[in-house]
Formats: sequence, C-alpha cells, structure tokens
Amino acid sequence: DPVLERDRNRVERWKERLLDLTLRNSLLNFRAGKRSVAFVVPDVGSVEDALAEGESLDLIGRPSFTAARDSRLVETQTGMRLADQWVQQRWDARQLVANHTEEDLAKRVLELYRFGRAAMEETGTVAVYLAVGFLRWKQSAGDRERMAPLLLVPVTIERGSAVRPFRITAAEDETRVNVTLLKL
Repeated sequence: DPVLERDRNRVERWKERLLDLTLRNSLLNFRAGKRSVAFVVPDVGSVEDALAEGESLDLIGRPSFTAARDSRLVETQTGMRLADQWVQQRWDARQLVANHTEEDLAKRVLELYRFGRAAMEETGTVAVYLAVGFLRWKQSAGDRERMAPLLLVPVTIERGSAVRPFRITAAEDETRVNVTLLKL
C-alpha cells in the first residue's frame, strides 16, 4: 500500500530529526560526571551476559592496594597483578568493582538510584543504563578524543542492606546498540 509506505517513511524521517547529532549528546560525547560510575571488570561481555540471564550484581568500591612490595611479589610469582586477581575474584562472586572509593560510589549510586526511580514514577521509562564498551573517536585529526558508548543495557538499581548497599539488575527493556553512532 503506497499510503502506508509513505507514512512509514515520514515516521522514519521524524525519528532521524529527533536525534541530536551534536557533541552535546552524551551518546556521542560521553563525559564522566556525578551521575556516572566507572567499573573495572575482567571481561566486559560477561557483564552483559550475566545481566541478560537475569543475574543481580552487587556494586562495591575499589580498595586501595598500598602494599607495593607485596603487590610486586604477587605479580612476579603469578604474572598477574594483585588488583587484577582481586577484581576477578569479586567478579566470580558477582560483584562489580567500581573505580571509586566506597564513599564516592555510595554517593554516585544513590544519586543514580533517585534519578532512576523518579524517572520511572514520572514517565514510566527506564533512565539508568550500563554502557558496555566505548568507541574512542575524533572528528578530525587535530581534534581531541571523544568517547561514545557502544551498547546500552537498561538497568534498575536496588537498595539493599548495610553489607550490600546497592545492586543492579537488567530492566525489562532490551539491550540496545547506540543508534546515534550509526547515524554519523
């Protein structure tokens, strides 16, 4: 039906015009801020897989590895840094290690928790996403490097106990590819 096809094309053109393709868009030019949490994981794909399988992941802050001599000894004997071993052990226990102190992590996640809950109550939509992988890119050779998330996993943040204050689970929405990158 030509009328139906014309209407589909019109809707697609409207959708494309809604995309912000400027550097103000955090999907093209992500900048870490108070509403972002950086994680250290041994295998980024396994995080998305775990969430897709319905697992909940505890969020924990990074410790400070100050015993440099002991750390060098472990690295010499095992070929693996002490921090890397610890991160792997935490991941095996389904804990995501943030690249923030416990105190800073608690502030950031509480802010995200409140933001996500308010968005869900007001609009019924998920507003908190876990970015899986980043593309580093430049507009031109002399330009500064920018980062854009590749996959966006919608998540919900749950408050827990004093021992496990926050955890994330995948929301009902599906993981999405950053379509803004495809339009560049």
